[in-house]
Amino acid sequence: LKLLTGGGSTELTEFLKGISIDISQARVEGIGARVGAVMAAIIAINILGSLFTISPGFLGLCAVAVSLIWPTWTTELYERLSRFLQETRAVGRGENTAPTMVRARNRQDK
Repeated sequence: LKLLTGGGSTELTEFLKGISIDISQARVEGIGARVGAVMAAIIAINILGSLFTISPGFLGLCAVAVSLIWPTWTTELYERLSRFLQETRAVGRGENTAPTMVRARNRQDK
């Protein structure tokens, strides 16, 4: 852990501690969702890699089309990642002990 944090980064330490607490508190539905997300990510990366090998120009065209249809994806992704990092750090500090699935469900209910 000291190698990852550089010896003094409390943000990374809190984040890693939050992840470990979150995983240790994971319920059956949380574990299933995590395994599903890992499988979907692996499949998506493999498909994108195959498409890039076949035709990089096609992926460029797809990127332009997606950015024209959904121009705010970068700010939305940044906001979502920032919120996730803050919530996970809060778990690492002991401020918020609800598992990730419960926090995600609470955000969807709002």
